[in-house]
Amino acid sequence: MLLVIVVATSAIQKLISSQFMSGEFYYYMMNRGFIFNVLHPLFSESLEVAKSNSDQIIELQATDPNLKESIVLTNIFPSLGLFSRIFSWITVAVEFIVAIAILWKPKSKWVHLLFIVLILSILCTRLETGFMALLAICGMFLCRNLSLRLLYAMIIIICMSLIIAKVGFH
Repeated sequence: MLLVIVVATSAIQKLISSQFMSGEFYYYMMNRGFIFNVLHPLFSESLEVAKSNSDQIIELQATDPNLKESIVLTNIFPSLGLFSRIFSWITVAVEFIVAIAILWKPKSKWVHLLFIVLILSILCTRLETGFMALLAICGMFLCRNLSLRLLYAMIIIICMSLIIAKVGFH
């Protein structure tokens, strides 16, 4: 029940946030190169744009806020605004689906596969290592399937290694 509350609260928090639901959060994170950064080497031009955007943001942070200067980020690919808005809505929908599935059938193999996909997708978009390790621990307690428990253990070990290496957000 606690896991359902945590996942549902996460979805509700995102749903209430106008900045998240409008896609601004993902738009900003993608343009800075923080989301899907593992894919940037495949598209060198998007990597250059993301670096340029990050440099502009760093320069803006160094200026006096009273000057009211601003910058315009260059999209790393066309239609990024629409993509980020759709991605936001899909994120919230998947979190609600996972919360309902865990509430409905907490021991089902398919529910745990869906939950593992949610954890891995969050790790791919944003390295929330501490929170994902805790979710994987909760999933491990609920799961009875040995192979899925081993997959949860692997996620926990990877997340803990990233935390020890001070990689990600924890």
